[in-house]
Amino acid sequence: MLSLLAALALAAGDKPVPLTLETIRDVVHEHRAQIKKCYESSAAGRKSLGGKVVVRFVISDEGTVSEAAVKEATLDDKGLETCVVAAVKTWRFPKPKHGPAAINFPFRFGPPAKAPFPEPEPVE
Repeated sequence: MLSLLAALALAAGDKPVPLTLETIRDVVHEHRAQIKKCYESSAAGRKSLGGKVVVRFVISDEGTVSEAAVKEATLDDKGLETCVVAAVKTWRFPKPKHGPAAINFPFRFGPPAKAPFPEPEPVE
């Protein structure tokens, strides 16, 4: 099954397309393993700390990320910030129809949620 991003690319060929928030989220979602790896190998991840890193990035006319930098971070972990920015710089988006687009994207981090307690069963 094709991802939405792949389907858009095939449908549009090499033509620019409107760059929607949904399209941006789809690309980020496709790269979630990269971001998760950044957290898991960071000092914050090893301490199971939670927080966010907001990255400002610019999607060029060609769909590449031409600029990326941390705009805000609630975790004091420069290694995590550097890793996330480096990952974002490698991503490819559909070519934006209306020229370069600047995006602020929040990445939220924290320990994996614990599984909920199972439902109690009636005792006979």
